[in-house]
Amino acid sequence: HELVVPEISILAPIGISYYTLSIIGYVLDVYWELCEPQKNLMKHLLYTIYFPVLTSGPILKYSMMEKELFTLHKFDHIKVLHGIQRIIWGLFKKLVIADRVAIFVSAVYGDYEKYSGVYIVLAIILFALQLYTDFSGCMDIVGGVSECFGIKIPENFNSPFFAETVAEFWKRWHITMGDWFKDYILYPMMKSRVNRKLIEKLRKHFGKKASKDISTYLCMLILWITIGIWHGGAWKYILASGLIPGFFLIAGQATRPLAEKVVKVFRIKTDVLSWKIFRMMRTFACMCMSWVFVRAEGVRDGINILLNVKNNFTLAPLFDGSMYQLGLTWMDFNVIYFGVLILLVV
Repeated sequence: HELVVPEISILAPIGISYYTLSIIGYVLDVYWELCEPQKNLMKHLLYTIYFPVLTSGPILKYSMMEKELFTLHKFDHIKVLHGIQRIIWGLFKKLVIADRVAIFVSAVYGDYEKYSGVYIVLAIILFALQLYTDFSGCMDIVGGVSECFGIKIPENFNSPFFAETVAEFWKRWHITMGDWFKDYILYPMMKSRVNRKLIEKLRKHFGKKASKDISTYLCMLILWITIGIWHGGAWKYILASGLIPGFFLIAGQATRPLAEKVVKVFRIKTDVLSWKIFRMMRTFACMCMSWVFVRAEGVRDGINILLNVKNNFTLAPLFDGSMYQLGLTWMDFNVIYFGVLILLVV
């Protein structure tokens, strides 16, 4: 029996995007008296609709961009050359790796029931690669264009697949989004009068430390549901970009004392490379599991894809040439291999 999940559809208001969050952040900073209001209309518009970041970010914070945008930048051919190099690097990620990988991923996800487990596992891994090279490639193009103008914008990625925990991953992935939601959603919510009253009530029943932990986890849960809704008004986005990452983060914090005891009891050496690689692979697997729902048509398809991993699992397709019947040739796969190698080296 297939799991049936009722679909929801939320009509998203026009403008719920990266630049909208930048504007909201500016308004709140002015309201909280963290920055002076910009009274020059043209300067305000420059910050609001700075064209390279409109479609894919990063989310700009006014206090960080004020000097970059409103001071004179003399022509610097070195910056222009560096900017062009970064644009080419972004195009390499996007066109050579991401768009090529997307062909295989689309073929498997589009008709997952007919493929064995090894195809699905490979498609899940390759979609993570596609997502990263597509998004970070766009960020390199945006950063390169800005550098040609002499403008430095905040970085949005910092080698996220080298993260050893999910918490560390989200500090390296879509950095400006994480910072924005922490600064304007999580921290104000935790400092709110409602949360302080909640802590007082919980303290009577659970004690000081537990009451703070419970209120923190509740705020984090609300935060991640909000992030999921921002990514899209369907259950699959709420689950993939909200509930699943939120669960991993909350579970990681809640079980940290237990994990430390396990490491002590089994005398695990935490300063060796093998332990770091294990933690990186574990984190990567957790993120891949959540991204299944991003690429799937819906929650039901996402669950069925994960369940189908165990079906007829054999490594034979990796060696018998059948992999080359899904839109990519032997040469395409070699381009992907060498492209990923170049990516790792860089």
